[in-house]
Amino acid sequence: MGLEKFNLLFFGGAPSTPSKTFARSIPILLADEFFTLVPSKDLSLDLGSVRLASRHSQANCAFLLEYLQSKAREFSGGKELVAPISGIEQRHGSPYLHENQARVERAHRTVQAMARALLLTSGFGVDVWPLVVRHSVYILNRTFQKPLHKKSPYYRLYGRHQDLSHLRVFGCLAYAFVDPDNREHKFSDRARQLRYVGHSEVSSAYLLYDPDSGKIVKSGMVKFQEAVDKLGKVVTTWDPSVVAPLSTNFMVTALDGTYHDTLPSTFAPCTQLSSVRLLIILALNLALNVYHMDVETAFLNSVLEEDLYVRLPRGLEYQGRTCAKLLKAVYGLKQAGKEWFETSDAFIMAYDVRMRRNDVEPCLYYIRDSGITVIILAYVDDYIVATNSNSWYDNFVAAFNSKYACKDLGVLDLVMGIGVRWGPGMAYLSQSGYISQMIETYGLQDAKPASLPMSPGCSLAPSDGKDATIPFKGLLGQLQWVARCARPDIMAAVSALSRFCASYGPEHFVALKQVVRYLKGTVDHELVLRTTSSLPRGLGLASGALPLCIYTDADYAGCKTTRRSTYGIAVYLCGSLLIFSSIMQMCVSLSTTEAEIIAMSEGAREIKYIINVLTDLVDIYTPVQMYCDNQGAIHLASDYVNNNRSKHIEVRNMYIRELVKSKMVEAMYVASEDNTADIFTKPLPLPAFLIHRERLGIIKLQNSTSED
Repeated sequence: MGLEKFNLLFFGGAPSTPSKTFARSIPILLADEFFTLVPSKDLSLDLGSVRLASRHSQANCAFLLEYLQSKAREFSGGKELVAPISGIEQRHGSPYLHENQARVERAHRTVQAMARALLLTSGFGVDVWPLVVRHSVYILNRTFQKPLHKKSPYYRLYGRHQDLSHLRVFGCLAYAFVDPDNREHKFSDRARQLRYVGHSEVSSAYLLYDPDSGKIVKSGMVKFQEAVDKLGKVVTTWDPSVVAPLSTNFMVTALDGTYHDTLPSTFAPCTQLSSVRLLIILALNLALNVYHMDVETAFLNSVLEEDLYVRLPRGLEYQGRTCAKLLKAVYGLKQAGKEWFETSDAFIMAYDVRMRRNDVEPCLYYIRDSGITVIILAYVDDYIVATNSNSWYDNFVAAFNSKYACKDLGVLDLVMGIGVRWGPGMAYLSQSGYISQMIETYGLQDAKPASLPMSPGCSLAPSDGKDATIPFKGLLGQLQWVARCARPDIMAAVSALSRFCASYGPEHFVALKQVVRYLKGTVDHELVLRTTSSLPRGLGLASGALPLCIYTDADYAGCKTTRRSTYGIAVYLCGSLLIFSSIMQMCVSLSTTEAEIIAMSEGAREIKYIINVLTDLVDIYTPVQMYCDNQGAIHLASDYVNNNRSKHIEVRNMYIRELVKSKMVEAMYVASEDNTADIFTKPLPLPAFLIHRERLGIIKLQNSTSED
C-alpha cells in the first residue's frame, strides 16, 4: 500500500474583505489539490478530515496530513483531527520553519501569482480575492505540470483528462437566464448581467458574481461576452463590412535561443527617419526626381547560408516527416533581415560600377558622375530613388524586377506612413491620415481641439504605480512616431510624457490626450521642406555649397523630480528642418552655462554626423553656424576656460570646443526669443509657440490634398 502526503497551510496575509459574502473568511490550501474558505482556523481541521476521508475512500493507499504548527490556539498541544479516520496519519510541522513546508509554500506563491494576474486583467477590486484565488487553484489543478511528467494533478487523481471547454475568461460579462416565474412582468429582462467567476464543484452550473449585491449566483443557462477589454469596450479587430480573404502565412518561431547563440551576427542595418528628409532636401536642391519602388515578399528572396530545419505545424506532415529544411529566409528568422540586406546590397552594388555605398549611412547608395546623379535610400523592402535620369531609373527597376518581384510605385507620395506632396521647389510631409486614424482609435472624434500640445507650466509627478486599464503606452508610442516623422511641434510634450512609462496615472493620460486634441485641431498642418533658392533673401549661398546651421537650447533644472535639464536641438539644411530632438540630460547641471554647453556638444555630434554623411555627395558651407542664447556657454566653447565654475564639467561635454577650434563650427549668439530650439525644451505660451512652430516649417496650407 502506497503513502500519499497532503500539506495543510493557511493562506496568510490576505486582505480583509468588507463584502458580506466573504466576511470573516480565512483561506486554507490543502496541497496539492484543494482550496477553500473557512470562518476560523480550528474548523480547517474538520474540513481537512472530511476532504481526506473522501480521498481515502477513492484510493487504496494511506494518507499523511502535515500542517504547520505556529503556536496558534487551535493547534496548541498538538491537537489532532476532530474526526480521526482510519488510514490517515497526522504530523505537525515545527513552528516558524516554513522551509519544512517548502512544497506548499511554493504552491502558495504560484497561486498568488496567478490570482494577481486575474485581478489585474479582470478589473475586479481586491475585495473579491477569494473568488480569484479559488479559480486560480481550479485552473492549476487542471494544468500540465513538469514534476508530474507533464500530467495535470486532476489526471493523476482521477486517471482521466477533464474537458475544459466550459472555461471562460475570468471576469467576463455573463448574461444569466431569468426564469419566467421570477420576472415581474412580460417585458422584464430575460437575463441578468453578471460576471463570470468560476464553476460549481457539485454541479455543472457556472458561478456568477453580482457586483451590485456582492452575492454569488449559480446558473446553468448563461451567455458569455468574452471579447471585452478592460475599458468595457467590445474588442473588434476587423471591419464588419469587409470580408477578409482566407490566407495563411508561414512564419518561424524559435523554440529556444540555443541555435541563435551560435550565429556570428544577425544585425541588419536600417535607415533613420532623418535620412528620408535628407534625401528629399537633396533632391530639391539638386533638381532630382524622386521615385518609389517596393519589393514583394523581400525576405523570401534571400538564400540561407546555414542548413536550418524547422518543425512543421502540428498535424501537418510532408512525405511522412514532421520537419523540413528551409531554403529561404522566411519571416520570423532572426537572420532574415540580415540575409535580405546582404542580398539587396550585392545587387545594387553590382548593377552599376559607379555605385558607392555611404560609409556612415549603410542604407544610402549614390552615383555622382558627370551628367548623372543617383541617390538610393533602402528601408527594408522600400527603395526611394532620386535621380536626374529617368532612363537610368527605368532600367534599374527592370533589372531588379527580373530577379526579384517588385513594384514601381512612381513618384514618391507615401513612405513609412508619411505622405509626401510636391510643389515648385518644395515638398510637404504630412501624417493627416495616421493622425485621423489614431483619433478614431481612442474615441476622441468629439474631443475639443487644443491650441497647445502641453500647457505652459505643466508639471507632472510620477505616480505610485501604473494603471493597467489606461492605454498610456500604446497612445504614447503612436504619438512618438508622429513626432519623429513630420510633427516636431509636439516633440517636447511627447518627450516629457515618455518619462512616465513606468509610473503613469489618469493625470498623465489626460495630458497625453491633450496632445491628441492639439493634433486634431492641426491635422491639416504639414512640414515644409524647400530649396535654397526659396529661402528669404540673405540666407542662400552663391558658392554652390549647401548651408547648414543648428540651434541649441536648454531648460535649466526643468524637471521638478530629478532637477535635470532638458535640451533641444534643431538642425537646418538649406533652410529645411532636418534633425530635431528633445532629450533630458543624463546628469544634473550646476548652472545654466553647464546645461547649455551640454546641449551644444550634443548638437555638435549631429553636425559631425551630417557632414560625414554628405562628404562625398555635396559640399557643406563651413564653418557651420551654431546658435545659442547663453554667452557663458559660447565663451566656454570658444576658449580653453578653466575655473571653479567649469572645471567639473565632463570631457565628453566639451566636444563642441574641438569642432570650434577646427573651424568646422562657429558658436554664435542668438536672442532667446529667436532661438527656435526653445520649443523643444519646455511648454511655451501660445504666442511664442506659434512663432517657433512656423520657423520649424509646420504650416497650414490652403487646399491641402496630402495623402497618408
